Amino acid sequence: MAESIPLAAVVAALQALVRRAARNRERITITDQDEPSAVVISAEELEDLEDALAVAQSRLREADGETAWIPQGEVRRRLGFDR
Repeated sequence: MAESIPLAAVVAALQALVRRAARNRERITITDQDEPSAVVISAEELEDLEDALAVAQSRLREADGETAWIPQGEVRRRLGFDR
């Protein structure tokens, strides 16, 4: 479950919040005047999100016909592995 914390409370507790986000894979929303301003997530979760985005973008390009597949033999030839 996501949690919201006022910005003033974050300054003193930032180290603990970062460790908690990293350890528990929590998403902690930092608010400024009751408005979401930032989110603390673990580096691992960020990497997972970036990977998922890359896969989704690749699938979209493939669905749009923008992906050109090259057979393995052609790749090997171009890289000089078949000499």
